[in-house]
Amino acid sequence: MNHRMPLEKGYSIYPGEYVPLYETEMMMEALRHQPRKNMESLPLKLLECDDCFKVDLALPGVRREEVMVCVRENTLSVAVLPAHGPGPVDRQVFLPEYIAPEFVTASFNLGILHIYLPKSTSSSGLQLHKVAVY
Repeated sequence: MNHRMPLEKGYSIYPGEYVPLYETEMMMEALRHQPRKNMESLPLKLLECDDCFKVDLALPGVRREEVMVCVRENTLSVAVLPAHGPGPVDRQVFLPEYIAPEFVTASFNLGILHIYLPKSTSSSGLQLHKVAVY
């Protein structure tokens, strides 16, 4: 596998196979310095339920290992760092209410990223929470 970014030592959070993870700081730095593609044109569906938000984002041609999902307060961030092809892309979704980042789940199936974000009554602080994509 050919990666453009340094990898963390250790094992992947993905079950079933070893997939090295990008170092978070290095990846965020790469996103800041490379020209970004506009993900605004990618279809996004946001559904608000009584106790949660559900987000579906179409990412055709992307592999699960190339997707990074992060949550901070009421902001959802999705970054895609393809191993080959165009440069990194990212998108932020600002939600009208706070969410509970420790209970956020994400799955990737057939080019669609499904994210479940439970609502919370208080802020979780400014800490960035990485979400495993299954």
